[in-house]
Amino acid sequence: MLEAKICEAGPGDKRPNPGSLTAAIKRLQQEARIKTIPKQGATDTPFYAPHFVATNSPSFTNLLTIRRHLYHVHKSITERKELCGDVLEQIVDAALERSGVASFLSRFPDQNLPPDRPLDFVVEIAGVKWGGELKNLREWLYPDSLEIWSAISKCCELNAVPLLITRKLPYVTYLFFGKAGVVGYQTHFQFFHPTAEPELARVKAVDGLGYKDIRCTLDPDANMIRLFQSTLPRIGADFASRFQRNRDLLLHFADTGQLGDRNLHPTKRSQIFAEAWRQIVGSPYGDDLHV
Repeated sequence: MLEAKICEAGPGDKRPNPGSLTAAIKRLQQEARIKTIPKQGATDTPFYAPHFVATNSPSFTNLLTIRRHLYHVHKSITERKELCGDVLEQIVDAALERSGVASFLSRFPDQNLPPDRPLDFVVEIAGVKWGGELKNLREWLYPDSLEIWSAISKCCELNAVPLLITRKLPYVTYLFFGKAGVVGYQTHFQFFHPTAEPELARVKAVDGLGYKDIRCTLDPDANMIRLFQSTLPRIGADFASRFQRNRDLLLHFADTGQLGDRNLHPTKRSQIFAEAWRQIVGSPYGDDLHV
C-alpha cells in the first residue's frame, strides 16, 4: 500500500523513488515510532505496529495470529507452480494465441539457453523478436532486481528485445526501461488457479490481508490481448533500436557486473546498478525522479 501511494501519486513533475521505504522503516525503528514484531522463523515476514499499540494485548495477539496465518496461506499457494507460477504462463499463452499476430520461435523450455535459465517464451511480432519473462509475484520489481537483470542477460544472448510481464512496476523501473529498450507490462493482478479461490477468499478480504488484486482465472483480459495485438507492433521497432544501442552495456552489467547473479551482495548490487543507471539513463540515481 505504501508503494502504491508513493509510486502512483505525487507532484505532477516528480516521482519519489519508493526504494527508500527500507531506509524510512529503519529510521522509524531507530526513533521508536514503530515496533517490530519478532519473526517466528527464518521464512516469516516482519510485522510492524505503531509505538502506542500494546502488542501483548489479547486483541492485538489475536489479530497478529490471523494475519500471520493468512500470510502463510498466501505464501504456500504462491510456492506451488501449478497454482501460481504456471498460471500466468497459461494466461499469456492464451493471449498470444488470441492476438493472432505472434509467431512462436520457441516455447519454454526449448530454447538456445542453458536448461537452468530459460526464458518463458520467444516470439516474433511484426518483424521484432521479443524475449518474454513472466513474474507472477506479489512484490514490485525495481530496476536493480535480480529478476530484471537475469531476463536482460538472457535476452542479450538471444538478441531479443526484453519483455517483462509482472503484477506491478514502479515509475523508476519504467524510466530505466524506456532508456534501455526494455518493455514492461503491469497486469495489476496476481493470478492463481481457480482451484485456489476458496482458500484465498480470506486473504483477499479487507479484514484479512486485503490483497484485493488477487484474481483466480486462466483467461487473459482484453488489455493483455491488446498488448500483443496492437501495442507491441506499434512500439516494437523503436524499442528494438533502443535495445540495440544499449545491448553491450546491458550485457556488461548483467554478466560481468553480476547484476544477473543471485549471489551478488545487496550493497554491491546497489553500487553496480547506480553506475549502470548513470551510463544508460545519463543522470545520477537518486530518490527524486523528474518526469
